[in-house]
Amino acid sequence: MCKLLDDILKVAVWKNTDDFPYDLLAQAELEKWLRYAQNKDWLTEYLPRLTKMNINNRDEALNEIFAAYFLEEKMHLTVREREPVGANGKRGEFIIVANGVGIFCEVKSPGPESEIVEKEGVGSPRLSQGKYLPNEARWGDDSKAVRQVVNKTYKKLPNDKPSLLIIVDDFWRDLFEIKTFEITVNKSLYYESRTAPYEDSPSGCFAAKDYEKLGGVLFLKLQKRNNTFIYNNRLCLNKYALFQLLPALRGTRLDSSSM
Repeated sequence: MCKLLDDILKVAVWKNTDDFPYDLLAQAELEKWLRYAQNKDWLTEYLPRLTKMNINNRDEALNEIFAAYFLEEKMHLTVREREPVGANGKRGEFIIVANGVGIFCEVKSPGPESEIVEKEGVGSPRLSQGKYLPNEARWGDDSKAVRQVVNKTYKKLPNDKPSLLIIVDDFWRDLFEIKTFEITVNKSLYYESRTAPYEDSPSGCFAAKDYEKLGGVLFLKLQKRNNTFIYNNRLCLNKYALFQLLPALRGTRLDSSSM
């Protein structure tokens, strides 16, 4: 029984605008996230975004809950202090505590919208359609979207504690396909640009000290396999970070997937 999800569907303004909530298996998983948020006393704050806004706001809210649920229920870390204050009065998503260390977390779920706007403009009818359309093929480079998210997040990161950016994969291309992940992450985070006279891609965010307030990026994706859900995760660390994440995360199940 999915009581919390059913209650949301009864009043959601976006109902029947896409195929959400997909199937019975997905509904049961979503109910776990909603019950988790309710137990944290977060659900009331999330309800406006889950019911009264568009599907993008809905998905962003669900992805924030998903990230917290994954870290606490699957990784057995402690999630506390929703919307902690970062730099310039800007707020993050929550604090996680690992080995006694509090880590400031921001959650982002970049989707295909920015790519559509860049190529087709803000008036493109494609923005109001579903993520996937029959017989549609698209090629692109998601490393640019990763860099944009890092840049946007960096402005709010505090100076006095470790920080973690969590990116929930909502790209067109499957980021967790091995080659796609290696190319995207290397280009956006670790690539060191060659010097002139080469025309080269810019260096990655973690190739120098330019993003030293950010300890790392955790990529998450929920995937269905053999009638069950797999919580894929990869942690990418910044060796130039002022506050290194590895000492806090050592011994957790997250550090086994770090690059």
